[in-house]
Amino acid sequence: MERFGRSRELKGGAGRARGVRSGAGRRAGAPLRLSVPLLGVLAVAAFALCFWHSYYDSAFMGLIYNDAQDYASIARNVASGRGLISQYLTPLSLAHFGVPQPDVWRAPLWPLLLAAFQRVFGFIDEASALAGGFCFAAGAALTFLLGRRWFNTPVALAAAALCAFSGQLLSFSISGLTEPLAVLLMAGWLYLLTAAPLSPWGPFLAGLGGGVFYLARYNALLFFLPALVYLWWVRRPRREPRPDLGAPFGAGRKGDALQGAAGGRRRAAFAAPAALFVLGFLLAAGPWLWRNCALTGNPFFSLQQYEPVMFTRTYPEYSLYRRAEIVDVAGFLLSHLEEVGEKVAAGWGEFAGGFWKPEFTGVALPVFILFLLSLALPLDASFPAQRGVRPLLISCFLLQLAALLPLHYIPRLFIIFAPLYAIYACGAVWQLAAGGLRLLRLPAVSAAVLAAALLAAFTISGVRANYPDFHPEPPGPHPRSLRAEAISDVRRALSPDRVVVSDSGHIFAWYGERYALKLPYSPADLPEVARLAPVGALFLSNWITWNSPDADPAWVEVYLSRPPALHGLRLAKVYPDGSLLYLAD
Repeated sequence: MERFGRSRELKGGAGRARGVRSGAGRRAGAPLRLSVPLLGVLAVAAFALCFWHSYYDSAFMGLIYNDAQDYASIARNVASGRGLISQYLTPLSLAHFGVPQPDVWRAPLWPLLLAAFQRVFGFIDEASALAGGFCFAAGAALTFLLGRRWFNTPVALAAAALCAFSGQLLSFSISGLTEPLAVLLMAGWLYLLTAAPLSPWGPFLAGLGGGVFYLARYNALLFFLPALVYLWWVRRPRREPRPDLGAPFGAGRKGDALQGAAGGRRRAAFAAPAALFVLGFLLAAGPWLWRNCALTGNPFFSLQQYEPVMFTRTYPEYSLYRRAEIVDVAGFLLSHLEEVGEKVAAGWGEFAGGFWKPEFTGVALPVFILFLLSLALPLDASFPAQRGVRPLLISCFLLQLAALLPLHYIPRLFIIFAPLYAIYACGAVWQLAAGGLRLLRLPAVSAAVLAAALLAAFTISGVRANYPDFHPEPPGPHPRSLRAEAISDVRRALSPDRVVVSDSGHIFAWYGERYALKLPYSPADLPEVARLAPVGALFLSNWITWNSPDADPAWVEVYLSRPPALHGLRLAKVYPDGSLLYLAD
């Protein structure tokens, strides 16, 4: 039973793996055999992709999220050779740049991947979904690899199944949002990071993976300090007891020298991996940091840096994006502590209220409960390869939460932890089953078979409790068809370098291939945005009464009163649904 349950052990500070029967490693001198892990990876990826395709055929309804349409629009510019150019603008971004405008809002990796799929499949919604499906299948395969490294093959297969059948992960996989890529890169980074102690260049590869992860999610930067602590902890030389030299004279100096040498080795055990990690990160993310520094003077610049002041009484919702003004974020936070406290409290309430829900965790409630139980189980003795991983994961989770509460709490950003919940929940089931069966003094093979059967039963129940909905209720007519006439009218009326201002700007940027500006805060702001950008049209949809709660109610008055002229724009068309199109004189 012990032989079946163990995965890998690290020997001393050097971190060499001792060969064990079911682990990810091999005995020294044994021939390299890739058949078992490689076949497992291929099988898991193939199954996940096939199941994903059946879900995609039934559930995909096009890109229904604004952010997904924005990513697709940026990707088309890349695929068309125009570079990382954003066609969806905001008044806030106009305060920094004119038109055309470099993308200074979104992380670049997802648009770059989408561009590759658009080059193959065309500039269609389906290309975004296919990119998500690729990441979904690859993420399931990496879940298998992580489960096998940290625990064993049965745990790896069970965790991969829980992810492959996760209703939330499948829903995100066809959304066109960054979640499937973020899940994949989180798992890939952890795979490289937890392999780092086994190789002198492991920290460099972990930093490289971290840099790629950062290019998909800027908040990945939060995880790097826990990663460096983990690298130091698993690679540190063990503390040697102070020697008793037996002589009253000179012993102190020799003992101190030995302790000083040990301290130097411990410092080197942190400094060298940290330097390699940072080097790997800069190799991957350096070009993007240099580009941002050249454009803005700040390598880490993003419009998202203004979000700490949003969702406050001064700037409700995303209203600052509607204003062409640059705010001193640090000064605002210091002078509006009460508002920031209210924002943090509201975010905490949303977090606490959704903590147990599959929409937050991505797994069924029993699976999440078993994950929480695994945090207290003595797993290290049976599965040494996962030593230090649980504190690392807890630190990453808490740091992300602590950062998002004052920034902007978004529950879906925590979906990257879903494969880790599945792995540790399955590991807990195996550990509990193995411990219980060991008390019965069963033969090792019989105990292993029974433990695998119990794990399979748990997996099936977890899958059934979180099975995807193959026929979700459509939210209504797709924007592509709902606004088809307006998109066509704008394309005929405006040259590609002109801008349409709209409360539905993402639709014109992606489906109309036109520069589109987020509706400014107030109609009175139109002259200012027209000074910053070549405004050629204004489209107010019949959704204006509800889809812009952070804008001045004066926009609803404009929609209802239908003035024949508005700040240099004339009313050109009223659509059957009540939407309005204004064109520049």
